[in-house]
Amino acid sequence: MRTYTAVIVDPKNHLVWHIDYLDHVDEETLHLSFEDFLKRISFKVLGVVKDKWQAATNALKKVFHKLWIGYCHSHCLKKFREALTEYQKETTCSQAEITQSYKKFKVF
Repeated sequence: MRTYTAVIVDPKNHLVWHIDYLDHVDEETLHLSFEDFLKRISFKVLGVVKDKWQAATNALKKVFHKLWIGYCHSHCLKKFREALTEYQKETTCSQAEITQSYKKFKVF
């Protein structure tokens, strides 16, 4: 059996605002979890940073109105690293070239 965890964390002080263990992570289940969180807080959630998983994006938008959503840079870097690995296989370029390209991209 798989169990999933939905977590909302304050990045400045690593305070966990919300944590929920879920059997499913579809849009409706996440929506219910976020609604439960909203009932328990007395402040407005202005924005989140997350991966590009559409079910979570939709659930957040339904619960938190006018929410700013930023996308996690580490997921982007991981995909870029994977793409560079494939590129290296296809072109047989050196590891130094791949590392240099990754470092240039990572700055942004």
